[in-house]
Amino acid sequence: MPVKLGTQDVTLKLGSQDVTAYLGAEEVSAFDPTSIEGLVGWYDSLDLTAMAQNSDGTGVVAVGDPVGYWADKSGAGNHVTQATPANRPTATASAVNGKTALVFDGSNDSLSRTGYTSQTSLSGLTRIMVVSSSQVSMATRTLTSGLAEAGGGQCFFTTGSSPAVIRCSINTYHLDVARQGDTIPLRVYESVYDGAAGTMKTFYSGTEVASGAGAPATTSATAGPILWIGSNVGINNFINGPIAEYLIYDRALTTTERQKIEGWLAWRWGLQAQLPSNHPYAYSFPGFGSQARPDNGDALAWESAVYSNSGSVSVGTLAAVNTFCAAIDAAGIRDRFYRLNLFCGDSDASLVAVRVPLYRGPSLGGTQYGNALDTNNNFVQGDYAETGATGGLKGNGSSKYLDTGFAANVLGQTDRHMSAFFDLATSVSNRYWFGTDQSGCGSSFWAIGSSSTASAEFRCGIPGAGSVASSGKIQLLVSGNGTAQSYLNGSASTSVSGAAFTAPAQNIFVHALNRCGSPTDFGSCRVQAYSLGAAFTAQQAADFYTAILAFQAAMGRV
Repeated sequence: MPVKLGTQDVTLKLGSQDVTAYLGAEEVSAFDPTSIEGLVGWYDSLDLTAMAQNSDGTGVVAVGDPVGYWADKSGAGNHVTQATPANRPTATASAVNGKTALVFDGSNDSLSRTGYTSQTSLSGLTRIMVVSSSQVSMATRTLTSGLAEAGGGQCFFTTGSSPAVIRCSINTYHLDVARQGDTIPLRVYESVYDGAAGTMKTFYSGTEVASGAGAPATTSATAGPILWIGSNVGINNFINGPIAEYLIYDRALTTTERQKIEGWLAWRWGLQAQLPSNHPYAYSFPGFGSQARPDNGDALAWESAVYSNSGSVSVGTLAAVNTFCAAIDAAGIRDRFYRLNLFCGDSDASLVAVRVPLYRGPSLGGTQYGNALDTNNNFVQGDYAETGATGGLKGNGSSKYLDTGFAANVLGQTDRHMSAFFDLATSVSNRYWFGTDQSGCGSSFWAIGSSSTASAEFRCGIPGAGSVASSGKIQLLVSGNGTAQSYLNGSASTSVSGAAFTAPAQNIFVHALNRCGSPTDFGSCRVQAYSLGAAFTAQQAADFYTAILAFQAAMGRV
């Protein structure tokens, strides 16, 4: 019940409900990780009183000071220290979404605890960390004095191998998630080991990204195990970035318990947009307010299709998709799209979410065209990144492609378009990596490709090819209405005129050309969106580019 204290509201605890205190304009959640059984490590960089400058626990820490002692707030007494002043991380202002966090320098900073027995001979283990690093790093590791694995093993470790992975371990068992690049992006990372079931799972901000069989952790505590935070045993693989919070439980948390903690951490550190949109705390957490749920019909139908195919979509991605759909509707061009894929969503190794198109017909309730999912041929998890400069689906120029199931002859001979948003800098010469071609079996090209990393090429069912000089990340839209008119980044560019050929009655491929039924001219570029549908006017092309550029910007891709 709310109680008024002067001008401040305080919400009291009722039964098992969380307390919410309103102190001026600031909201504070009263959820406490110790309320969940089994907590044996809690390292909180928002609490400067739980830190000291010196390894003996002396020296008050203020923002900007080095930290030689990080207290364990779980009550288990697993405090971590650093005796060497030059190797101490720093309490840094605005390190994580405007909040103070403990930042490691990537060169020699780390903290450790000797005689650490809380991760040995366990039947279960849950580790949850808010962390990021700009280089190959190991966020935490537990070892015996003889450098053998000590129960907990590695956790959230990026390798420098190809393909790059983020690795979690229990004892000597490794669970890897392939990714582009060697960094650890800022997230709530979670590893749950269930010894009774013999399983281990990895989650990114509430989304399960990997699972496998994990061997029981049986290492004895008598070998003097050591807990390390921020490095690989203080020797290498140093974290270059913040470790905002780290929680360790000596058992496998239930789904309900895990979701409670990841929701609390996400809202606490400004990462709630990363939570899955169907997460119980996706749109609110007691004490942290709430955020509006998207309401566009196309966006919600796409979200439903992603989950029904065992994929996932974050709150932030769904919001970006919702904004894109609203912009398309406002421009009055929704009926121009028979198929559109923005290559977003969180997926397992099968890349399910990435392959669910946003639009499959000129209206949500009308006829739907092509495959329910773009059919995957040889792409793997590491070929895709949802956000950032490497966002999109990267081809290899030799064997990887998607089959849309959308036949080119679905559209009118003189009323059709195709478009792609892609990174030309990652392409190779003479590749028609989006389209179809029956020039050798009775029909014609309908495709977008590249003649070099400095120009894109197109054909749209008429004799001859058009070329557009450009570089980097671009949108190329080709609209056929008697003339194959190209639009580069929303503006009219090269056009090619001629009598239209019969549209090929075969499926359009992405990252390859469908030549008489077989993939060829495989693309190596990074594609971030494609569309197929009816022809555009110049204004419609400009409106489409405005909408899709805003989406790509929201995803951090441009």
